[in-house]
Amino acid sequence: MASKTIGRPIWMYANDWRLLRGMKDALEGLIRAKDLGIAYHDVGPYSIILAERGAQGPLGYIVDLDCADFAANVAPDDGKQKSASTSASGTLPFLATEVLAANAVGQHFAQTFDHDAESFAYILSYAVLRRCITLAEKGVMQPEFRDAKNAGAHRLLMTEYKAIFGGASYEVLQRSRGRAGGHFNWPASIANTPAGLSWMRVYGPKESLFDLFATLGEVQMEVIGAHIKAVKKSSKKRLYATAPQETPAIPPFTHPALITFEQVKEHFDTALQTVSQNEPEMLLQEGERPEADEENDEDGETDEDDEDDKDDDEESG
Repeated sequence: MASKTIGRPIWMYANDWRLLRGMKDALEGLIRAKDLGIAYHDVGPYSIILAERGAQGPLGYIVDLDCADFAANVAPDDGKQKSASTSASGTLPFLATEVLAANAVGQHFAQTFDHDAESFAYILSYAVLRRCITLAEKGVMQPEFRDAKNAGAHRLLMTEYKAIFGGASYEVLQRSRGRAGGHFNWPASIANTPAGLSWMRVYGPKESLFDLFATLGEVQMEVIGAHIKAVKKSSKKRLYATAPQETPAIPPFTHPALITFEQVKEHFDTALQTVSQNEPEMLLQEGERPEADEENDEDGETDEDDEDDKDDDEESG
């Protein structure tokens, strides 16, 4: 039994930097588990807890290992290390595209670590969207957001939420992922409406996070496009077979996962670096030093400049 609060849900983050940093720390935990041969298999928004401000150590944690298992030692044909489990597990709206598609036609296969990485990427979209919904609905969380309550923005956000995460079946979720931009286009979609533009400018994700969404959206559309092409080719063969005995079986799903853990980490590192350079006020709120100032002291000079000044003083003395 928990006797005290140890963190907060991922969608209750204080600012974009804290979300990115907390998710990156949690990602490090998943990568460490992967190195130990442990596949998580149930990566969802309740899998990550953000640390409270002032807490020591990582800003994000992976919790709940109920569905985790150890990886098989035999490498499959595609060269990816897969877990020993042959049944799909995970939270439905966050299942990797390949897992979702296979289960829609009753196929089961060993899930890869990359499937967990794809699910992890979807959590980012969920966390930001749910936070925006909370702000638009109630205008709470922090004093500076009390004026965020906005019925028009809330309506737009809920429409996006239902389209992306509201599907109750494999088939419905598959169709939702075929939308332009998939999980990651909703900030741009809402910002392109008169009712959403002004609200998103103040309360939505900042530029660094917006750019990360754009990058992940492009990757998702590329993978889904390849999947749709393969499905159409398979369907055509089965639809126009000249005789029943010639009808080929549904081929096994071998489409690549959306993204790897290493790629996710790289994208998060880039976003954090951009925050440090372009949005330093977030780091100052957290007691961190912006990247541009890391090597500078109070007089605006670098440590190397100070050493040169010291040498000059000694020579003149």
